[in-house]
Amino acid sequence: MKPQRTLGNVHLRTVSRISPSPARGKWPSGATGGQAIRLGRENNRREPNFLALAAADMSRSLGRFCELYAKSMGKLNTRRPGILRRRETLPARPRLQPPSVRRDSVGSTASMHEFHSDDLVAGRFRIRRLIGRGGMGEVYEAQDLAVRSSPSVALKVIRPGVSDHRKMVARFEREIEVGKTVTHPNVCRIYDLGLHFSSDSSGHNVETPFATMELLSGHTLEVELRERGPLTTGEVLPLIHQIAAALDSVHDAGIVHCDLKPGNIMLVPASGRTSLRAVLMDFGLARRIGGGGNAPGGPADAETTGGTPDYMSPEQVKGGPIEIPSDIYSFGVLIYQMITGALPFPGPNRAIRMRKRLWDDPVPLRRYIPGLDPEWETAILRCLSTDADQRFSRASDVVDMLSHADLRRNCYSREGGQCPGASGGSVTAPLGGIPCEIY
Repeated sequence: MKPQRTLGNVHLRTVSRISPSPARGKWPSGATGGQAIRLGRENNRREPNFLALAAADMSRSLGRFCELYAKSMGKLNTRRPGILRRRETLPARPRLQPPSVRRDSVGSTASMHEFHSDDLVAGRFRIRRLIGRGGMGEVYEAQDLAVRSSPSVALKVIRPGVSDHRKMVARFEREIEVGKTVTHPNVCRIYDLGLHFSSDSSGHNVETPFATMELLSGHTLEVELRERGPLTTGEVLPLIHQIAAALDSVHDAGIVHCDLKPGNIMLVPASGRTSLRAVLMDFGLARRIGGGGNAPGGPADAETTGGTPDYMSPEQVKGGPIEIPSDIYSFGVLIYQMITGALPFPGPNRAIRMRKRLWDDPVPLRRYIPGLDPEWETAILRCLSTDADQRFSRASDVVDMLSHADLRRNCYSREGGQCPGASGGSVTAPLGGIPCEIY
């Protein structure tokens, strides 16, 4: 008995039944299409149905193909010819095994190059403790053995998985080069870039890039806002004065930060003073203005420029060229959040909030602070202008406008009192129990 032929779940005999075929005996079974047409004309009968002929030929061809395919794959059921085996009876595909974790065998170093206390990095830096861990790697406090009299440094290490990613390594190197270019008290100092050579459990050589930078003992502005909530204008003014000074120094060096946000601003107790120092950090997304040749970071274009969505300028969202006004926009978002505790463009998700800044106006600040000085609102909304040409040209211009407003009127306080520094001179205000002073 010939094996039955199937096409998917439909028996091929059904295909033949769907299309009508000429009655048996009207033309020889072995006749070709041309002969069949000729016979039809000689008998003065209706010409044969071409669709029926095509369906019959196709059913025979497909049936033969299914049989040959089943035989070649070894799936033909010998007990029931023409019926394929069930899927669950076929051997399962082997699953991919996760890659093994590389372990560093130098000293007491654990997996993923997480250094432990007293580990020696590059034969020079002695690890003291782990400060923090992020997406790119870890940051440690380390002692530079080459300069024993110097204070501890921060040692930033890239994870092995990240160090294999070309763009992430380029971002790390960019942060180092830009950090070494700018020298300012309110900008985190970068000392050097190095490599730590080791071997994994398999004996393969492993290179771990690291950077040494200024060790900042404090907390970020993001933590301050999360724990305390919105700040008064008297508390905000000394901080944004320092942040503006840092931005001006970066811009004067021909660099755009591209990622200004509370998480990238560290509040550090100033040595010998009872005040806080605001320090700008993380130049991983910084770009050279205009993108000249071998400049650190290269051109600020749509392909390479990113940022934190809630603080990105409209030109960053659209993927346009990035210049100084982009940082001014992020500076405006930062000030808005510091005095209101909210973002200027609320929304259920980041995508909606990013689209709103292209078409909608920010939420008026007086909705959060009814008694806010009009000049504060004017200055912040100017920073948040969709048109980059309408924004301030320098960050210090924003602070100058706000400072002049506070010299004419007392700082607004939610408790109804007066903030220190309204009478001019050295402007100080309490921040977390520690006065903040303009440098």
